[in-house]
Amino acid sequence: MVAPLSVRRRFRHQLMAESVHRLKGLSGWKHRRKVAYKRFKDSMAEKIKKLEFWRSHFKIIEGRFGTGVLSYFIFVRWLLMLNLIIFVLMLIFVVLPQFFFRLDSKYKATLAIQDEQLMDEVQWLTVVDCLNNTEILIDYTSICSNRYKETLLVSTDPVVMIQDSLQGTGWLEYTELFYGFYVNSELNSTAVDVSGLSFLLHAYNMPLAYLLSVLFYFLVSLVLMVRGAEKGLRQRLVHSEDKFHKYCGRVLSGWDHSIVDQAAADLMHRNIYFQLAGELREQHRALKSKQRATCQKVKLYAVRIIANLLVFGILGGGGYAIYRSSEESLKFASLPPGTYPPYIELLMNFLPPITLTVLSILVPVLFSTIVKYEDYSPDFEIRLTLIRQVFLRLASLGIVVLSLQQQVQCGTKDECGVSTDAVCPKLRCWETYVGQQIYKLAVTDFIVVTAMTLLTEFPRGILVKRFPEAKLSKIVGQQEFVLPKNVLDIVYTQALCWLGSFYSPLLPFITVVKCVVFFYLKKATLLRNYVPNQKPYKASRNNDFFYLVLLLTFTLTAIPVGYSVAKIFPSQGCGPFRSLPRMYEVITLAVNALPSLPVRILHFLGSAGFAIPAFIVLCMALYYYLAISSAHKHMVILLKEQLVLEGRDKQFLLSQINDSSKPKVASPKSAKPIKRKHMKKDDTVVSVHDISDIPPNVPRY
Repeated sequence: MVAPLSVRRRFRHQLMAESVHRLKGLSGWKHRRKVAYKRFKDSMAEKIKKLEFWRSHFKIIEGRFGTGVLSYFIFVRWLLMLNLIIFVLMLIFVVLPQFFFRLDSKYKATLAIQDEQLMDEVQWLTVVDCLNNTEILIDYTSICSNRYKETLLVSTDPVVMIQDSLQGTGWLEYTELFYGFYVNSELNSTAVDVSGLSFLLHAYNMPLAYLLSVLFYFLVSLVLMVRGAEKGLRQRLVHSEDKFHKYCGRVLSGWDHSIVDQAAADLMHRNIYFQLAGELREQHRALKSKQRATCQKVKLYAVRIIANLLVFGILGGGGYAIYRSSEESLKFASLPPGTYPPYIELLMNFLPPITLTVLSILVPVLFSTIVKYEDYSPDFEIRLTLIRQVFLRLASLGIVVLSLQQQVQCGTKDECGVSTDAVCPKLRCWETYVGQQIYKLAVTDFIVVTAMTLLTEFPRGILVKRFPEAKLSKIVGQQEFVLPKNVLDIVYTQALCWLGSFYSPLLPFITVVKCVVFFYLKKATLLRNYVPNQKPYKASRNNDFFYLVLLLTFTLTAIPVGYSVAKIFPSQGCGPFRSLPRMYEVITLAVNALPSLPVRILHFLGSAGFAIPAFIVLCMALYYYLAISSAHKHMVILLKEQLVLEGRDKQFLLSQINDSSKPKVASPKSAKPIKRKHMKKDDTVVSVHDISDIPPNVPRY
């Protein structure tokens, strides 16, 4: 209820003057412990928040450009932490064991293949022992490994070494960076020799560790993405409920009264301004859309249909360009080395990445121009533009993957998995070849993004600031932060990391470096060259959508890796899965090596006798939670209606109180006319009921 400030102060003093009943005994001790734990928890949360990574940078960006632009940098930090986790997993369980044990010259498989079906699928070579007159079965692993090592060409020419560094070939091909360097042996204490010291370690199954590490980082990525999307959706639902009091909440409780610094106060002031500007602009657009006439709606829908047709045409043309560039690069790769000059060879090897990069530069500009004529809200513009650009990038990346799959499975294979057809590439280690192609995409993306930022955005910012009256400055204009394009760049970087980490275990480290460089580079160009957007973005509606786009990208990149593990025959001359018919068979071998009881349990968990009842139980649980959710939604609707009714009741009571508190005014019938006692000759008798009823020609005393 509305009350004067003096009444509130008096009520507060009364409450403070009352005696406080303190708890004693066990209940008092529990209460004190609870209060102490809450204070400790709050203090630790505050300290951890102060140690938050890039916190000071976030405050500056939020104060100058709002929470919408800030959401991009928060997203970059989240991807940085995710890639750090992936890198640590691959480093500890894959890279470091290979590096310390130094078994690169021992290629004989030590995996005990006891399954008769697996032995039938593995290629074996029959050798006759002349001394004992017996036949010995030797797998082709050692022979194929030696053949692969013979094809490695390492040059000491500086120009060639730089070219190899960009392509992942030459001296860089046979390192921990790529799949082919890792062995298929069990690393045990008899094979350990680091700096002349022997360590007593248990056997380390490198193929099993390699595959489980990949599966685990995919699982961690999925869990973290679902958690981030769920958190963003929850915040969005919370913000959607404050539509009746969002402005008063911003104005009355949006300020942080603990701020004592003028710079921090200015940043907070700008942040509130951008939030209010975004809300008002969105409300104005919604009101304008409701007032459209029928002819205006028909015209707008026609424009949107034409715009979508143009978008589909651009997507189809981009996909065809990627396909043609891949075909031409494949034809060029079949030519013998030295046919063309080195720079031509480098250009043709990078033709698919260059085509994909050029499309990623030109097509977003076209999409951003098209979406302006469709008259959507700023938030929906971000989502629609981002979806279109993501489809372009993922479709182009999918075409590259399909081209690689055709090269890998082209023609018939010999005992080492190398194609015997003349038109097919001779890939002795196709996993390393795929890793090299993805590595080239990652390097090209890093170089292009950095070059575009340094060579276009900074000169444009300097031109507009130093020469604002120049004709060229007026033509190019001020730069605004394009959120969809920048989010797409970082999502594409993450897609390459997920797709290539299986074939290049150190690719997550390259992605970590890219995230750090992109953050500082984008922050520098944002603060120096950009101006605040005329249409402010809302972070609460964008964060969850970023995670959903990332989840879609994750799904599309996990499919090729899963297909490689389950269906494609691994190379017999390189990698940890040589001598196996399929990569996933290493899990079967590990399970069969366990005692009989765990093996029976695992076989039961994988049988239909367990899967069908589990599926039924999951369906029943899903139906139960759907029913609970429906009941909760109905209860929320009823509570909202009850709150509306209570609000009306309060308004009615307040109006009754205000009416009763007003002084009573006499009715016109009971009022008596006022008569003057001393009247002059020209004076007249006037009957008035209120001072406003006195005519202007009558004198007032």
